[in-house]
Amino acid sequence: MAEKVIAQQVAEWARLTHAVLYTPSSEVAYAQISPIENLYDDVIKLSKAQEEHLLLKDTLRKEGVKVYELSDLVKENTGFRNYIQDKIESLYKKSRYAADPKWSKNIRTVISGYPLDTLWMMAVLRPEFLSITEEKDFRARSALLHVHPFGNLFYMRDQQFVTDKGLVLGSLKMPARMGETELTEMGFSTLGIKPVHIMKNPMEGGDFLPAGNIAFLGHGYRNTQESVSELLESGALGYETIAVVTQPANQETMHLDTYFNILGPNLVVGDKKILRTAECTVYVNGGKSYRKTTSTKFFDFLKANGFDVLEVDLEKERFSTNFLALKENKILMPTNDKLGVAAKRYEAAGVEVLSIEVNELLAGYGGVHCMTGALRRE
Repeated sequence: MAEKVIAQQVAEWARLTHAVLYTPSSEVAYAQISPIENLYDDVIKLSKAQEEHLLLKDTLRKEGVKVYELSDLVKENTGFRNYIQDKIESLYKKSRYAADPKWSKNIRTVISGYPLDTLWMMAVLRPEFLSITEEKDFRARSALLHVHPFGNLFYMRDQQFVTDKGLVLGSLKMPARMGETELTEMGFSTLGIKPVHIMKNPMEGGDFLPAGNIAFLGHGYRNTQESVSELLESGALGYETIAVVTQPANQETMHLDTYFNILGPNLVVGDKKILRTAECTVYVNGGKSYRKTTSTKFFDFLKANGFDVLEVDLEKERFSTNFLALKENKILMPTNDKLGVAAKRYEAAGVEVLSIEVNELLAGYGGVHCMTGALRRE
């Protein structure tokens, strides 16, 4: 049985103690048949990606992080088998599939005997019937099956985010990712984690970065003003100030953590162009609700609030901000020829950089920050 975890993080630089990850499996192979619709940047060689992901988990464990595998948590959930049974029954009903009665009337009994690994593959592949022929002989029929794979599930940052008050279950905007939260919520339930808020409007974890008394919230490509208002009014945030950053509306800067991140209590890094052009709207905690105060440029807000700002050029140093803070002034970041310059700049600023080669995983359009669902920082 998995231990119970209290989900909480006040600051991105606090020591990471608990995280959830998911090692990509065959759903990634299916997703690559339509890579753009599945939000990929390039072809992912699955076996290599799995090796890299296992290295990522081992590295985190060596750094003292308790790492949970999502699939293990979900399979341990007592409601998982029933969840799959409901899905298959719904699949038959929606398609009007005329199955052999000895199968269709006993589907729950049949599935109850399936191994959990088989049920997990049903969950991440999401099968649907496209067509079924109608020959009287059941075995002469042809059933065309479609799968809608969760090819981005290994980006465990986005289905949720953790605030100073607990876990907020997100709402994923892109069609390829809709439904992932059904699985992650079951995993969190196994750990005894109940969301403090479940988003109705689109909001993803890559758009939230806590920084002590301040929390940064990205607004733009993957969410709406209604999303921002919902979160601010949800009671799930206790920070004194929320800085809402309006980001460029494109895939490369889809989330706040694709162009900005926090290295320590007074040190941040961001893309030099976006920092100076993005609008930052400031909300202050009035006790019962947040009140809008001022709007300024993002860079000006950071400087006014005492942050030293390192600047990078994402056109030359892609994924240089998508690192994972392990503790104050220590980060885990991808390594390749382009990112070496950024790593040296961080080290010169007094940050310990632990580098890891995850180039195959980067092809999915995200770095180590995107791949790590931080559950608790102390």
